[in-house]
Amino acid sequence: MTKQLVKVTVLSIGILLVQPLYANAEAIKAEYFLNDNKNAVAELVRDGKSCYLIQAIFSDGNLNSTVEYRRSKLNLLTRFTLLKHLQRKYKGASKFQLSGMQILELGKNEGAYYQVSQIPIANITPSLSKANTSNTLDANVVESSIVKEISESELKVKTNPSAIDAWKNLFNLYFTTGDLDKANSAMDRVMSLKFAQ
Repeated sequence: MTKQLVKVTVLSIGILLVQPLYANAEAIKAEYFLNDNKNAVAELVRDGKSCYLIQAIFSDGNLNSTVEYRRSKLNLLTRFTLLKHLQRKYKGASKFQLSGMQILELGKNEGAYYQVSQIPIANITPSLSKANTSNTLDANVVESSIVKEISESELKVKTNPSAIDAWKNLFNLYFTTGDLDKANSAMDRVMSLKFAQ
């Protein structure tokens, strides 16, 4: 069974083209995100409600990593991506209360794990509360976690410079956090390692 959605095309920063689209979550994932190979937030209408659709991509060369480990990394990227989007929308607010976020897709494509999550826009509000709960998106917590993840990934490529998946993960982390120079350098390493094989 398909659902009424909208197709969102980013023309430039802050300008969106909205068109009707009938698709399931798999088709949304392919249409919005996977061709771009990046983390992103899209706004759409699903079941009559305005929602955010958030994608995260995580590459990891450690085949022994558990599903829980990969899921935690994807959730971190999802929280960071959504946080930055909300901070722009709400003029730099640092905490938000969330409820009802769900994962639409969780899988693997071309060697990278991906997760597509959805949350109704009405379920997100800026928070003045000092208490941290599981439903609070706190900039200090999320940003310190992403810095730690980047440091760990940089250590991986320092100890194993030919770890292509670790370089891919660094590209996604740098791209997500807006460090485009480092993202370009990481992608250069990915391409040189790929063609050296």
